[in-house]
Amino acid sequence: MPEGVKVIKADIQDEARVASLLEGTFWDCVCDFIGFVPAQVERDWRLLRGGLIGDKAMTVLFDNSKLKRAVPGFQATVRFEEGVARTLENILTHPELQVPDPEFDAWCDRVLSVIDNAKSQLHHFS
Repeated sequence: MPEGVKVIKADIQDEARVASLLEGTFWDCVCDFIGFVPAQVERDWRLLRGGLIGDKAMTVLFDNSKLKRAVPGFQATVRFEEGVARTLENILTHPELQVPDPEFDAWCDRVLSVIDNAKSQLHHFS
């Protein structure tokens, strides 16, 4: 573990214990958690919202450690929302980028189906 990293281990279902371990903690980002059903997202919001400060208090968090391992010299210089806006503008102003891809669309549909199925199965445990 890198120097200065604090590891907190607790059962996320024990909300009181997690809250006590997080008390007074501030962080730059939170990663490695996914809420599959509304109750999980609501719980995570209750537990984690207070530790984020400034512009870090957004509801979507990204972990780019895999990218940094794959491209060690990578340095993000454009904020996510600006990058998305630029990308959409580029696609919408270049018709050659708007070619349907039925094979990719079918793959996306299969991925979403698997995710929806997993969510419905996990809902029984919330």
